[in-house]
Amino acid sequence: IDSVSAATMWTLVWTVAVSWVLWGIALLGLSHALLQTVTASVAAHIAAWAGAFLAGLIVVFAPAGLGAREGVMQAVLTRSGMPAADALVVAVVSRVWVTALDVVPAVILLAIRRRRYNTSV
Repeated sequence: IDSVSAATMWTLVWTVAVSWVLWGIALLGLSHALLQTVTASVAAHIAAWAGAFLAGLIVVFAPAGLGAREGVMQAVLTRSGMPAADALVVAVVSRVWVTALDVVPAVILLAIRRRRYNTSV
């Protein structure tokens, strides 16, 4: 790509912003599924998701921001009124869930490709 227009950049910015909002809402749903009472607001969950994502990008020495993402997510949720233990549970389960969402489809696609390659040879 030789150049990127301002319209393209704004499209990317808004797409990522909408994505973070939807992931934050999903994090709120996960909190409701895991906990008896959820004291943090939807805005706090969105901020926790976006902040954790950015922390993972900034901490380049940790694979996939391991530890930094969970720490920021727990800190944001705790500051918004969620008990620290509950926030830790949400942060760890969300890491496991997102990792599964990354790994499982990749493994399935690799298995399909390997099967196609082995049958064509």
